[in-house]
Amino acid sequence: MCIARGGAMLVEDARQHDLFSQNPLVIGEPNIRSYLGIPIASESGALLGTLCVIDRQPRAFSRDQIPALRVLAELAEQCITTHARTLDLSRANASLRELNRLFKQAETAANIGSWRVDLVHDTLRWSDQVYAIHGLDPAQPVTVEDAIGFYTPEDRGIVQQALLDALDRGEPFQFEANVRVRRGDGETRRGARSASGSMSMTGPKASPGLP
Repeated sequence: MCIARGGAMLVEDARQHDLFSQNPLVIGEPNIRSYLGIPIASESGALLGTLCVIDRQPRAFSRDQIPALRVLAELAEQCITTHARTLDLSRANASLRELNRLFKQAETAANIGSWRVDLVHDTLRWSDQVYAIHGLDPAQPVTVEDAIGFYTPEDRGIVQQALLDALDRGEPFQFEANVRVRRGDGETRRGARSASGSMSMTGPKASPGLP
């Protein structure tokens, strides 16, 4: 009834109340006599239940007690909302982990890697497969300067220029060439290299480290 009304409800003696006198919880255990309840709603406004105070003895609850109970009801709503958001975040993280697993499988099967370069802060992030292509341990940190240095001196300028052009324009960059790369084990391999990406310039421009 409290939920249906959408507001506070006071019952001094349920045995004398037209709506509750024959309620099983009144005529039997727990033998409710008095009741004060506040509805609890979800973040979307859907009514979920009530926060209530009950007594086995008739009690003349005062309307002055409603604000205090309403504060507790609001705290309960906040806890429910936080729990729901935590569950949503947990499900989203699980989906992201699964997508990442599938992405890594696709990279391994195709023998391609992905990377992200931040030209503003001069940082670089490689996927595990890029490390494998370069014959390096994924635990080894790699800078922009290191990445450019893996290309042979004859081909290094192509990569340098592509990065500098993207930095100067602040626009998406494109890079495609047949170049030679020196792996971590010393082996030099020639192959087609292509890259494309977008840039977000949120700070002062910083030049990538160049050897």
